[in-house]
Amino acid sequence: MARTLCVLLHANGLCKDVWTPFAQSLARLLRVDLHPEKHRRPEVLSWRLGGIQLVSMDLRGHGQASTMQVENSHIEAEDWMAYVHQLEEMLEEFVQEMPVQEIVGIGHSLGGGALLLSQALGQRRFSKMFIFEPMYLFVEEKVSKMVGVDFKHLRLNPLVAKTLRRKSVWATRDEACKDLSQKQFFAAWDSGALQAYFQGGLIGDAPTRLACNPQTEAAVFCSGVPATLLETLRKPDGLQHCSLNVTIGQRDTLWNMPVAEEIFGRLEPSAKLSVVDGSHMWPVESPAACAATVADSFGWCAPSGSR
Repeated sequence: MARTLCVLLHANGLCKDVWTPFAQSLARLLRVDLHPEKHRRPEVLSWRLGGIQLVSMDLRGHGQASTMQVENSHIEAEDWMAYVHQLEEMLEEFVQEMPVQEIVGIGHSLGGGALLLSQALGQRRFSKMFIFEPMYLFVEEKVSKMVGVDFKHLRLNPLVAKTLRRKSVWATRDEACKDLSQKQFFAAWDSGALQAYFQGGLIGDAPTRLACNPQTEAAVFCSGVPATLLETLRKPDGLQHCSLNVTIGQRDTLWNMPVAEEIFGRLEPSAKLSVVDGSHMWPVESPAACAATVADSFGWCAPSGSR
């Protein structure tokens, strides 16, 4: 039976594993069993739930996809195409291995930006996308003024400076987990998402280090996105008529509805723009709510007669 292939892409600095509570919540919501399926690529997690194949992938420089790590250099906007090539290679493998009815995408921040770029400039076409606060679409002067960030001097941004100061190596895994658990950044995270991050976002037992080093994370923050993506979003058919839902949070975020309308307001069919009660980290803070919102957006529901 042909399945819906659903791609999950994480935010900058995170990893594929953080989507695990989302997958579990979605299975409960749809009242189907969740079947983890081992994949030959270590940077890929895959689950089957009913007629949906969920696939979560470590983007380059994250988790088990350690390529594109940087030390003292930087990542250019054009390097984002490496995410597109990585995604298309993975999609091609799944399409060759199983009958696929449609391909849909769910992306958070960096993952959302990578999905939009793939749809705009890549070869594989998504029929639907759910994007939560895609990074970083504010690099145009008009939009950057709307969010109050000077992207010409982004390396001076406190977020980037804080990222570069972050501790990234610990003597043991237990020490790393204890230290990170006490950080304010993780305070509102769902406990399952946090444990999943420890599983995929840390490498080694003694010593233990962040899978995505601070230099790489900061460099991605500073890179912006290719100008071609922004130009594409200005065209009615820029996303090849993909059905797009862009959701933003209400707290601790640069996004607001006027900005979303400025960036996505010209697309056809019209992008559905919505706001949820959450911060920029909402998908890992409230995976059950995120799963419910996605299911509603995609028209997924429990089979009739199921319990």
